[in-house]
Amino acid sequence: HDVVLRVSVSQSPASDDYYMHFSDGSLIVGIGSPPRTPDVEAELSYETNVELSRGALNGQTATMTGQMKAVGNMMKMMSIGKAQDRLAELESGLDIDY
Repeated sequence: HDVVLRVSVSQSPASDDYYMHFSDGSLIVGIGSPPRTPDVEAELSYETNVELSRGALNGQTATMTGQMKAVGNMMKMMSIGKAQDRLAELESGLDIDY
């Protein structure tokens, strides 16, 4: 897989935009614009982003309930669903100050 996801977070106390680049089993997360045109662009609130990070909500549910708006290649978005769930599982075990 080679998927670039651009995320725009409203009402964030830090950066409003970041990206995730999933490539051959690795993940690069950066602040600002992605290194290439994103395959998928997502917009969500800070609160929803925190819920995703804590594993209290998954991306598919967030999209289906209107908590996250995603445009672009949805097949690629679905292809990274398990990786995103695993990332949330790892993040939920960290002591992160939201």
